[in-house]
Amino acid sequence: PAPRHGELIRLTVPVSWEFASMCRPGMYAHLCVPELSKWQWHPFTIASVDDAGGGSAYATSPSPGPPHLRSSESDTRSLVVPLPTPTASFIIEVAGDWTASLVDACKQAHLRRGRTAMPRVVLDGPFPAPAQAALRCPVLLAVGAGIGITPFLSLIETLAERELAARSGPSALLEARCYWISRSAEAFLFGWPLLRKLLAHARLRTRIVFHLHVTARAPEGDGAAYLFREAVARQNAVLTHAGGGSEAKADALFVAVDDVGDGEGGGAAAAGVRIQFGRPDFESQLLTLAARHPSHDVSVFACGGEPLVESLAAACEASERAMRGTTQQRFLLAHERFG
Repeated sequence: PAPRHGELIRLTVPVSWEFASMCRPGMYAHLCVPELSKWQWHPFTIASVDDAGGGSAYATSPSPGPPHLRSSESDTRSLVVPLPTPTASFIIEVAGDWTASLVDACKQAHLRRGRTAMPRVVLDGPFPAPAQAALRCPVLLAVGAGIGITPFLSLIETLAERELAARSGPSALLEARCYWISRSAEAFLFGWPLLRKLLAHARLRTRIVFHLHVTARAPEGDGAAYLFREAVARQNAVLTHAGGGSEAKADALFVAVDDVGDGEGGGAAAAGVRIQFGRPDFESQLLTLAARHPSHDVSVFACGGEPLVESLAAACEASERAMRGTTQQRFLLAHERFG
């Protein structure tokens, strides 16, 4: 089928060891596909880098041959084996003619199982971006709209690895909240491995939390969509009446994940993710973070369109006014600007 607007693919390309060694969470690169256009370069956040086993270009193994035939000189020889080439991954969203052509070319090559070569991709970068500074923030609110979630998936993955490495010891991170805003819940599948990882560890569940928001309205005249929303609302109304409290909301869908371990050597963890229908209340979340960590500023990072940035700027200003008479906390906003 032809690529549709908003469709997502993960594009993984081989890169040099030098490129891989320079990559940091939140960085981006410019992509050019000469087959589509030799002069168009488009910026995309680097979703992940696989250095194929630790950044060493070679592995060694003992010399072959029986021991009684080996000399002291042959004992020091080794078989030099090149390691696999590192790769970089990008999440590409169909948003215009160029991205639609790229996605279509990749899909056609995949469907023909190698009979059509994948398009050649040229990279320029990597380049620094504001999201890199988030790794140093103890109290963090990250907001990604649509494909703008990409830098934060890489960021949260890095924070999670740091937390697991710290185990029960002190951590520089106090709390991180990540808002993923999408018009379709289908996009959340790209972050499912990371969501499962966070749910599988009690230490991560208490420090790093994802908020998933679907902003598209149910289409007019779509009976199935209407019935689904009504079923969710009625189910949550029952949960609230039965003691679900504020966690059971009429405009939220809770997806239970009961096959993840607790990550600490115990049994299965009762965990899940909540998909919220509608736009987030950023000011309420900012004030909640400020109240829990009164001795720290709240750092806010955003990647999305101007309306999102404007709403976050307004929420930061309102929150700072609300806290002015008590803690004098600051709400520091940084956002991506590609162009």
